[in-house]
Amino acid sequence: MEKMGYHSTALKKLKEALKVGKNVWGESHMELSNLMNGLGNLHKISGELGSAIDYYKESLQIRKSFGDLLSVANAKNNIGAVLAALGKVKQAKAFYTDALRMKTNLLGCDHTEIGRTLANLGQVYMDENEFDKAFQYFSEGSRIFRLNLGNKDFEVGLCAHNLGIIFESRSDHSSALRHYKEASAIFEKNAEDTATMSFTLHNMGTIYLRQQKYSRAVDCFSNALEYKIDSFGPDAEETAETQLSLGNTLLEVGDFEDAVEQYRMSLRTRIGLFGSDHLSVAEVFVGLSSAHENLGENEEAAFCLTEAIKTRKNWHGFDCDDLADLELIAGNLYRDMNELESSENHLLEALRIKKLLKGEDSLDVSLILFRLGICLFEQDKFAESLGRHEESLRIRLLHLAQDDLEAACVVENMGMAQQKLNQHEEAIKCFERALAVKKEELPGKHEDIAFLKHCLASSHSELGDNEEALNLLSEAIELKLSLGVTCDELAESILDKAGIYDKTGQHVRSLKLYQQILGLKNFAENAEMPVQAQAHLRLAKTLVKVEEFDDAELEINKAVALFELCSEISDSQLVLEKAEYKDLVDAYCVALQLAMRTPDLDSAKKVGYLHYKVANAHVRAGELDMAVECFREAERVQKAAQEQQASLDEHLSIALASTLHNLGNCLIDKGEFISAVSSLGQALDISSDAFGPEHRDVSDTMHCLALAHERNTNFKEAIKLFEQATNIRRSLFGHEHPLTASSLRHLSVCVSAIGNNDAGIKLCKESLKVYQSIQQSELTTSDIIECLGSIHMNKGEYERSLTCFDELLRVRKSYLGENDMLLARTLYDIGCVHSARGEDARSAKVFKRALAICKSHFGGVAGTYGQPESSPEPMASPGPFLPDYEKKHEKNLLTAADSMILYGKLLEKTGHLDNATFCIDASLKIYRQILSPDHLSIGEALYLQGHALVKKKRGKEAADVLLESLRIRQNCLLVSHKDVEDSLKLLATVENELGHVGKALDFLTDALDGREKRLGKRKRDRESHIVFDMGKLHHQNSEYAEALKCFKEVLRLRRRSQGHQSLHVAEVLHALGGVLVDMGQYD
Repeated sequence: MEKMGYHSTALKKLKEALKVGKNVWGESHMELSNLMNGLGNLHKISGELGSAIDYYKESLQIRKSFGDLLSVANAKNNIGAVLAALGKVKQAKAFYTDALRMKTNLLGCDHTEIGRTLANLGQVYMDENEFDKAFQYFSEGSRIFRLNLGNKDFEVGLCAHNLGIIFESRSDHSSALRHYKEASAIFEKNAEDTATMSFTLHNMGTIYLRQQKYSRAVDCFSNALEYKIDSFGPDAEETAETQLSLGNTLLEVGDFEDAVEQYRMSLRTRIGLFGSDHLSVAEVFVGLSSAHENLGENEEAAFCLTEAIKTRKNWHGFDCDDLADLELIAGNLYRDMNELESSENHLLEALRIKKLLKGEDSLDVSLILFRLGICLFEQDKFAESLGRHEESLRIRLLHLAQDDLEAACVVENMGMAQQKLNQHEEAIKCFERALAVKKEELPGKHEDIAFLKHCLASSHSELGDNEEALNLLSEAIELKLSLGVTCDELAESILDKAGIYDKTGQHVRSLKLYQQILGLKNFAENAEMPVQAQAHLRLAKTLVKVEEFDDAELEINKAVALFELCSEISDSQLVLEKAEYKDLVDAYCVALQLAMRTPDLDSAKKVGYLHYKVANAHVRAGELDMAVECFREAERVQKAAQEQQASLDEHLSIALASTLHNLGNCLIDKGEFISAVSSLGQALDISSDAFGPEHRDVSDTMHCLALAHERNTNFKEAIKLFEQATNIRRSLFGHEHPLTASSLRHLSVCVSAIGNNDAGIKLCKESLKVYQSIQQSELTTSDIIECLGSIHMNKGEYERSLTCFDELLRVRKSYLGENDMLLARTLYDIGCVHSARGEDARSAKVFKRALAICKSHFGGVAGTYGQPESSPEPMASPGPFLPDYEKKHEKNLLTAADSMILYGKLLEKTGHLDNATFCIDASLKIYRQILSPDHLSIGEALYLQGHALVKKKRGKEAADVLLESLRIRQNCLLVSHKDVEDSLKLLATVENELGHVGKALDFLTDALDGREKRLGKRKRDRESHIVFDMGKLHHQNSEYAEALKCFKEVLRLRRRSQGHQSLHVAEVLHALGGVLVDMGQYD
């Protein structure tokens, strides 16, 4: 049974034999010791080491009583093996040593049993990293096995394997490989132990990987993987380890797709075994990140690297060298992705750690400063870039006698930063210094030398030394021609040379150069599209200067077409790079200049269309102010052209509708919702007349107009328009279409927002169903889930609410990361649900998590005002950094205000009232500056302001603020909305404190009516706080009958829901007794 692998059956049979044996022979028969030894072996195989050692010890006692010294030695050997497995090394060594001494006395020095005990001792010493002693034992064991069993025996192979490990630990790789090869040949022939064979092959692969013999390493790891899957299964750590090593090797040979496959299998296994937050998982993520990066899958690479960094921080803290290296890699990766702010943050963290661990003036610090300088340069932070490069050079020269190539690169970058800062004399010095080094270190003709000559020419030209600039550019062009550089690199120098001729009025010469560029062999086929476009644009500008307008128009049309192609202007979702944006707008402006030469109607139409195009380019670049200005100009020109028409020009009307539509969307993004409503309303009228009501463009404009009303919190008007847009889109595209789903989604949000809970739930579920059918991302539907969570919370259905918010948290965390402000908002909502359920400890914990995200978000601006996320306290005061935060987000002030008010709410929840007030007041100021006076965001900010004033015992001010908040909320929301109820209850508290009991009662009565409309009478009474407060007010106002009525109703409700012995029941009885005393009913 044991040989066949049926260990549990074998154990059962042996235990039966032991029981019978004890009955037959008594407790101390020699044969029983053998049975116990067998039971010990089976328990050891099964990993039940405690049971194994118990049986071995019983066996030992019996054998000692019979004086059979050899069997005693064997028992001690077995006990030593179990103790070693339990990590009790000192005891294991003692048993093994006793066994060895006894066996040597009985069998001599060269017996096979001696070899086995020596090998066991070698294993113990090797596990303790005492490799010299282990080497002695394995060497002697190997000699004995070879003497008795021959060179090909399995036990010889085990010793060779272990000796290989020892040689590898000594970095004697050739000796290690020799022993591993011997071991693998023996194991392959004997096929007794595939597990050990897998480790031998894995170790050989590791050595070949170090020696950069990648094909051999791949073979070894691949074979090892087969053996490990056979021995341990596909989901074992041993298998995952070899998959990781194979992935690393495939990465080195450039087989990135297969590397990704191996990494993913290893990752799946390790996450299953250890969880996602484990160091071994981080190790796989690092390799997987490199593979994805090499495949050009930078988003996936960044995710993997971020996970690895997060885990390393959790295990090793924030200050380990490995973490600094990963932060540096992440910084470079995010720079490649053009996410420069993220790149800068990672590089700064790498810099901090390296300075801490390696010292301020280490070469590692110099390298990171160099990378950071490049990143800052690409963010147009030229002064900071220059400072970082200067510091990098200073450190580098501490370690070098003179400039080397790396130092020359730093100096070259310093020159480029100085150029941008108009420090051209200093830039020239840097370029000349870098050029001197590169001329010495590089071959006589090198593209870097041509580049530096070009840079020098640019600075000389800026200083007015055009002759020197032209000479340097001529040298750069000649050098580039001799090197056979690309058309782009050659064209760059020729364009700049032509530019100098233009600047000095030598247009004939510049025209020749532009024509030379366009006439370069295969220029149209080989040159990058932006370079071709730039050549046509520059030629067009020069032709305008020499008044060759017809040719200029031909060239500018080519330039515009090329710029639009390379910037993918038709894709409105893509953001234009700064250079693309500048060139495109420049080309449009030249086209505008040419179109405006003649005052005829066709020219006017073209001018209007070009203004429209310029505006769209501004939108794509995020320059909304400029976009609005251009759209307004397009609107003016197109309306003027309409007035010149004898009859209605449908094409012009459609163009005007398009201009007004895009202008409206732009105004929505700027937060100018009233103006957006005006523009989109005009666009809707025009497009409806042009196309009729059932047209896609009409539904698009209607949807956007509804969106403007929604953002202006005019929900009633938004609901009407979204309903119409949804119906039109259903008619045009069907029920299961992204556009239909979008209108339906916004409709559900608006209906939910005003407090129409039942209709809101129905629409939200319908919208979710449509989105799921068209397989949209979870992030698209997150606001629907948020609505459902809010509705359930408002209805007092807290468990359902938490389910929605927990799902929302998972989605947002997955898509947006750990530190997005939307995540903080979701956590705030979860905290509010816990608070409503009376789970104060849980809510406090959740609010603290949300606050940490806010601190991280604002800390990027706060500088010295910020504290580490681990700090238990928030920033000392948000006041000093809020102006900087507003300045940083001046193009999106509304989003900034929303972030501020969330921070304020969290500060208030965590007991930092003064700091909360700073944030609430700052957000209210922005809201009033941008939004209409009745916007719901102003109502919320006023409510929070009033709440803070109540806590500060400033009742009269609070009452005025809260009344204004109530007016706005009642204007935007249904009277049954929970926010309206909250305002009414807080106002009742304030008026009561001011002695206005009648007013307080009126407010509470309205709150109770609203609650009944929202929840129904039965649910309304489930929470009896309002009725209880009304009872207290009636009592205070000497209206005893009304007070009795309220208290008796509350008593009935609380006894029914909480029993007769709750503290809340006692509270009501106390209040009821007080009324009866005042009424003289003492009994």
